Amino acid sequence: MQPIEANLALLERMLQELKPYLRSAEVFWPFSTSPDLPGGPFPRMTLGAVLLTLDELEALRREMTPQQATRFERLRGEWETAERKYAVALEQKAAHEYRNRFNLWKAYLADLKDSPDRAHDYAHEVRQRVMLERLSDLAPEAADIQERRPSLASLDEDLRLHFAAGDFLWDAALATRYSRQTYWFLYGRPRAES
Repeated sequence: MQPIEANLALLERMLQELKPYLRSAEVFWPFSTSPDLPGGPFPRMTLGAVLLTLDELEALRREMTPQQATRFERLRGEWETAERKYAVALEQKAAHEYRNRFNLWKAYLADLKDSPDRAHDYAHEVRQRVMLERLSDLAPEAADIQERRPSLASLDEDLRLHFAAGDFLWDAALATRYSRQTYWFLYGRPRAES
């Protein structure tokens, strides 16, 4: 998890670039200039990254200074305005990113099946699955997302066959944002042996 100040700066930068990002064909958006942000360098911008950054900030709300909380409220308001104003473009971009993330998650799970020792990468790789869930929240009616739901359910079923339930994998503060019922894949990890 990034520090609050780093996440605020990153979210601010992503929102500044949201409009040109939505107009582009890119799913993984390079910032127009090198982001001069605390805690950087940062990966390319995606809607999934925006959503996870919002989740982190929401989880850390109680730890924010009054100035940070005010800044976060302003940024969250900007995001909510963008959700209304650019609803169609956001849905299209979310669906495109969903396809990419789905393929990355599917490939990781195939690797895991072939090499169970890849379970040590799980805490990092499961970000793909979390982003799939969050992108689905953003664009639940998108055809590409709807079409892949049965395949994702099948991947989930396969994962459950060799999944050991346990503690929340990420920073404990994030558990408030990701319920065990919906995000069960964050509460444990695959067993190292199939």
